[in-house]
Amino acid sequence: MKAHFVMMANYNEWANARLFTGDHPETLNAILFEDLPSLHAARVDEDRRIIAFVQSLDEAAFEEMWDYRTLNGIPQRHYS
Repeated sequence: MKAHFVMMANYNEWANARLFTGDHPETLNAILFEDLPSLHAARVDEDRRIIAFVQSLDEAAFEEMWDYRTLNGIPQRHYS
């Protein structure tokens, strides 16, 4: 189970790296950052944080119940 989550965290990093290559609308970086390189650096840092978190978990952690909320605020419970 852990290998799956590590793979997904690495995929997330790969997908975000692709996002920051090529041309993008002017408004992409207007939300939080002054320029695209700053936004990209923040995304790289976040991807590394996600990967480190997933890799720090032992196999038993993936068998536990996880409580979370969707972006709409709806509570969810996930059973492995």
